[in-house]
Amino acid sequence: MSLKIETTSLATGYAKGTDSYKTGEEAARKAKIKFGVKNSDLILVFMGTQYNFPEVIKGIRSITGTTPLIGCTTAGEFTEEIVGKGLAAVGMLSIPDSKIYVGIGQGLRKNRRNAIAQAREGFPSHIDGYPYKSAVTLIDGMAGQGEEAVEELLYALGTDTKFGGGAAGDDCKFKETWVFCNDKALTDALTVALIFSKTPFGLGVKHGHTPATKPLFVTKSDGNIVKELNGRPAFEEWKEQMEPVAKKSGINLNTAPKDQISSFLLANEAGIVMGKEFKVRAPLQVNPDKSIQFACEIPEGLIIRGMSSEKEDQIKSAKEAAEIAVKNLGGKKASGGIIFDCICRSLYLGEDFKKAVDGIKETVKAPVIGFETYGEIMMVQGQLSGMHNTTTVAMVF
Repeated sequence: MSLKIETTSLATGYAKGTDSYKTGEEAARKAKIKFGVKNSDLILVFMGTQYNFPEVIKGIRSITGTTPLIGCTTAGEFTEEIVGKGLAAVGMLSIPDSKIYVGIGQGLRKNRRNAIAQAREGFPSHIDGYPYKSAVTLIDGMAGQGEEAVEELLYALGTDTKFGGGAAGDDCKFKETWVFCNDKALTDALTVALIFSKTPFGLGVKHGHTPATKPLFVTKSDGNIVKELNGRPAFEEWKEQMEPVAKKSGINLNTAPKDQISSFLLANEAGIVMGKEFKVRAPLQVNPDKSIQFACEIPEGLIIRGMSSEKEDQIKSAKEAAEIAVKNLGGKKASGGIIFDCICRSLYLGEDFKKAVDGIKETVKAPVIGFETYGEIMMVQGQLSGMHNTTTVAMVF
């Protein structure tokens, strides 16, 4: 007989080793010792790419049994205890009086609608007596379907669904990422946990960027490659507009080496104009033809702005995302949180990334588990929704 707990709770554990099965088992055992009950309602798993994923999952499920499980590979993992790389991090989540459904779908690149249909197969649209519908979604970070897939997933789950999530990583190899659901580990896929509950989840999103240029019109693009801005080769226009920011940082964009330019791009990104707010997009590199490659699709006709950021603003914005999420609990105390934070922020902040995580922990005042993503997902009416880069998304309960 399973023990029943009356309040929502989260317990985390982590491990790092060369034996994938034993690493998963150890991480899950640590979480279970803290959890103090036989079963939870949902298992969260975030891990580095050096592991044999099915073996790690087997090790975890030797402790957690058949409890629904979702997870992904990452570019870094963290809990309330540690900020690290190459960990297997496990979260055991219990939500009293809830109904949870998990699913996975493959084939995002060729047919994202079909992949989403696979992932939500068997999900009910509503359950009487459970007024709140939330979801956690994890998506292949290299499939190139972020914004489009997120919008279609909202339609598939119902516009009354609030959800957060992230794009899986592969330790900055940028070759192949994986998502997990129960015993399955798949690439070119997404996984979803749909949660019907009697109390709401709180979500918050924030980035630390401010506009630094005049509006720039995307006059020519192909997917995530921006070829022209304001009718000129994209990087030529970009570097001219961003010259004051670069000069302040001691960088000459005309003579700087490629790696220094890439670092500058990650620290000072692009903002899509969304009314009075901006959705951040990460420029990854400058191509030989002076086009700029972004992490997400940038359609022709968009208006973007060059953005600037200071490290203090990036650290502060992570805490603010958590504050918004906690506030959206409606006065209830947080019992735990899932955090989705961009690898770009980690690369920019370096050792100071831990300060950003500390700010989140101080705000939530409860266990947290999270990972460094290739994109952050947030879908809540009234907030800046969609796919993000260099942003913190906090989901608390």
